[in-house]
Amino acid sequence: MQRFPVKPAFDELSPDLQWAISQRRERFELSIQVGAIWLIALFAAPIVLPALNQQMDISLHEGREIKVFGITVYQSEPALEQWGVIPLEALRPVQKGDTIAGFPVTSGYGLRRSPCPGCSSDHRGIDLGTPTGTPLYAPAAKSSRVKVSCWTDTGGGGLVADISSPDIPDIQFQALHLSNCATGLHPSGSIIAMTGNTGNGTGPHLDWRQWDKATNEYQHPQLGYLQWVLTGQRPQPLKAYTSPQTAKELVQSFEGFHPAPYWDYQQWSSGYGTPAQSPDEEIDLATAEQRLQAYLDQAAQQVDLLVTVPLSLNQRDALISFQYNTGGLADSTLLEKLNAGDYQGAANEFERWIYVQSNDSSTESLGLIKRRSIEKGLFLKP
Repeated sequence: MQRFPVKPAFDELSPDLQWAISQRRERFELSIQVGAIWLIALFAAPIVLPALNQQMDISLHEGREIKVFGITVYQSEPALEQWGVIPLEALRPVQKGDTIAGFPVTSGYGLRRSPCPGCSSDHRGIDLGTPTGTPLYAPAAKSSRVKVSCWTDTGGGGLVADISSPDIPDIQFQALHLSNCATGLHPSGSIIAMTGNTGNGTGPHLDWRQWDKATNEYQHPQLGYLQWVLTGQRPQPLKAYTSPQTAKELVQSFEGFHPAPYWDYQQWSSGYGTPAQSPDEEIDLATAEQRLQAYLDQAAQQVDLLVTVPLSLNQRDALISFQYNTGGLADSTLLEKLNAGDYQGAANEFERWIYVQSNDSSTESLGLIKRRSIEKGLFLKP
């Protein structure tokens, strides 16, 4: 009968072997402890060192670029972009009343009153108030190509683009009522079409639709994908659009706190210059703060989506304050000069926004002169 060797007890081993085994156990336990310490440090570092947290956030959302004597020697895409991650808040369905890339959503998804003869009452997309010639960009990572097929819908859609991106494999998009469209494969960020007023409609706009390839049905269009097509930039986390403390303090200093509504040239306002729900409404400080933050975050989102050149923190603060007060950044010469890289020219444009409309005439406002001067100074501050 075959006999198997019996494992000796530790005490039966020779002193030298016992010593070697004890040393091996100690080294193993020490490596476990060191690994645990490093693991804890890895998770705790972004909390203990805010600067490290900021750098990690840049790597995730913006990517890295290293230059030597002005020459780029290393460049990486955002980590989240390489992983194909879309922020959850970017998947929110688009609703009537939203503003996307500076353009208002004028008609929502689903049942509606037909806006024109021959127009649908069961809307399969959303309508965006875009002027004729507004560019649409290929939604894809830098190494990908977007497929575009252009055709004419004789049923009222006018010139239509079917859009498929390898980075959004489960969905096909449609853009209707276009003025121009380019069939073919297009690199990331290139112009694939322009909005217009073809087919049936009430004027220039974009009818944007989203098709689920798995179910072969239209679905409620989602915010982030439409942002991507209108800006050429992959959707960013919502926190990227929040307003900083400096912009908030700046607006508070300009507006002041008003618990009771007051007539603000074109509307009833209260709190820190936010629209009042009625001429009789009175609000407390906490409510005013909540409304201020909501409108500031909206202004920050519009600035981040409209501006295509790098901004310093001071420049972004000044633009958020400007947009909060005017809402006019999208169609402004200020934005045109800024996106052309003319920072000084853009700064000079602040001084043009100093007029208030009253009785069919425009007059200079001393308050706005002061406000624009401070915003311009902050924009130019290093």
